[in-house]
Amino acid sequence: MGTAPERCPRCGGGNIIGYKGEWECMDCGYKFSLSPRKGPEQKPTPPQEPVPSKTGDGIGKWIALILVAFILGGLILGYGIGYGPRVVKEVTVTQLSTKPVTVTMMSPPSTVITTLTVIKTHTQVTTATVTQTVTATPKPPSGCEIVSASVVMRNKVAHLYVKFTTSVTAALKLIGPDGEEKSSDIVSPDETAVYLPMSTYGETPLLGKYKVVMESLFGKLAEKEFEFSGYEVKAVKLEFEKKWYEYLGGSLLGVIVHLENSGDLPTYVVKARLTLDEETKMIDVFPEPIPPGSSSIKVNAYASGLKAGSHTVKVVLINDEGNEIATIEGSLIFP
Repeated sequence: MGTAPERCPRCGGGNIIGYKGEWECMDCGYKFSLSPRKGPEQKPTPPQEPVPSKTGDGIGKWIALILVAFILGGLILGYGIGYGPRVVKEVTVTQLSTKPVTVTMMSPPSTVITTLTVIKTHTQVTTATVTQTVTATPKPPSGCEIVSASVVMRNKVAHLYVKFTTSVTAALKLIGPDGEEKSSDIVSPDETAVYLPMSTYGETPLLGKYKVVMESLFGKLAEKEFEFSGYEVKAVKLEFEKKWYEYLGGSLLGVIVHLENSGDLPTYVVKARLTLDEETKMIDVFPEPIPPGSSSIKVNAYASGLKAGSHTVKVVLINDEGNEIATIEGSLIFP
């Protein structure tokens, strides 16, 4: 029977046990036996050291991430602060990636295979091109102003007569109290005033605040607000178109109503309710504007066979919104 071994021939450990010439290492589990012949002592196989991971790579990874964040933050901050031309920069990004690698080792003298899993760390350098496009906004020109505005009638439609100054070609827009664009026009530096329709024919303009805005490719150049309180109409006088026939009696051919509009906006009369003595009729009126100031309107009323003497005539004017805007009463006398 041979001498008991002192160490494991595989791992070199001293924690071994034996029975009837068979030995087993309690450290690595390697089983072996010793030959009875004396021969050169078999040197134990030194233990295999695991492949160490490069801790420096972790530090390099954080340095690369900080570098990337610093560069990207600089680009974003530069874009938010000011304007400039198109900039192209090359940024080198160091990316650390880990990939599991299986390493198989064989330890003599047996055919036992040990499989170890190590982490292989490698550094990948990527060059990226970052394109930064910055749009420079030109400074708005000076000398652009909305000076004044007033309501005028053109072709029986209410217009806002706007006076202005501008150093560039621009668009003037009229925004109504409802927030909708009522009209617009293109103006040039050699112009000083423009007419902007406030409504369409036969439509009473809205009362409230109107906004005049001047715009161009540079953006908004000027803006001004104007407020209007609406119409305030009063009938002040009646005139009659009439004729007297000796044998047929009197005929009414029309009624002319003289009006005063003390408001700052016009309105449109579309109907008239006329009462002659005890008879009342509704008469359609071709849409006629009642602008601010003095004006008159003719109601095409007709009646015949009227007796000599005084007849009572009452006229109520109704606008396009269905409101009774003026009432007047007078005497029609024949002959």
